[in-house]
Amino acid sequence: MDHPSRGNNDSTKGTKGKNRPASRKIVPFLFCLLISALMWLVISLQKSYQTVITIPFDYSGWNAAYVAEGDRPREISVEIEDKGLTLLSRQLFGSTTPIALPLTEKQIKRGVFTVSSTQLKQLVQEKLSQSTRIRDISPQSISLTLNKRHEKQVPVRPSVNVLPENGFRLVSISVDPVAVHVYGSQNTIDKIKNVYTDSLTLKGLRANKTVSIPLVRMEGVEYNTDKVTVEVHIEELTEQTYELPVMLLNVPANVHLRALPGRAQITVTMPISSYGKVSEDEFELAVDWNKINPDDSTLLLPIEVIKKPEIVDRYRLTPEKVQYIIEEKQAVKQ
Repeated sequence: MDHPSRGNNDSTKGTKGKNRPASRKIVPFLFCLLISALMWLVISLQKSYQTVITIPFDYSGWNAAYVAEGDRPREISVEIEDKGLTLLSRQLFGSTTPIALPLTEKQIKRGVFTVSSTQLKQLVQEKLSQSTRIRDISPQSISLTLNKRHEKQVPVRPSVNVLPENGFRLVSISVDPVAVHVYGSQNTIDKIKNVYTDSLTLKGLRANKTVSIPLVRMEGVEYNTDKVTVEVHIEELTEQTYELPVMLLNVPANVHLRALPGRAQITVTMPISSYGKVSEDEFELAVDWNKINPDDSTLLLPIEVIKKPEIVDRYRLTPEKVQYIIEEKQAVKQ
């Protein structure tokens, strides 16, 4: 009896046995590769590198009765040099507290707030490791003219462009708060009439939307808030049709003007909340004798909407023009 399957099994076992030594060699190779990468990383981190960091300024210690003429720098950009390990540790685990810049009585008397380059570098170095070297700073120094602080309340104007979805319309835009307090020198705030928000475009709106928008900053001016809440009110539109008589305007006493047809339809677009609340008595259609063009052989006059509710801003007329017939009135016999 033949046993072909036994030969195949032996062959398979032989192949598996040959692959085992190769697979065992991969683990030591990967381990050596990992050790080499770690050694390369350690050696690399012992080298010196340069990077740029930013440190915020803290003006909370300023006398509230004084302001600077012009914008105070909000942060300082510092180019530093140190070993890679120190820079990496700083980036991963370090957190730099703001640099306090208090306003002294001596500076108030002089009317100028100054911080020299040497003072700035010293303040920055206090926030860094002792081994870290400062290569450059920006700004190099600070010099600001001081003024008495004045206050004024001004309205907020939203710079919002609203593009509703078809079939919807913008009802209103509201802002909260409607006004903010601005602080600065007398000369600066006297020129401020409004405070504007950052520009924002809202497209395809089908419902009310509320957004928080930053205020546009002005040089030498502080606000009691940095943002305002803007609410956009959207309403769905609907259509309603009315059939009305066409009135005749400015017709001379000696002629009789007839409009054909004598009635027309006006289809108005209005907020869905107003549907059924508007009556046909609130509309009037007319043609004007003074619009007759003697050179126009079509004998057509355009229909005008001479009365409509304020909530209606879109409408269409059917027809838009009517034919007219002029008949002279016969004199009444005595």
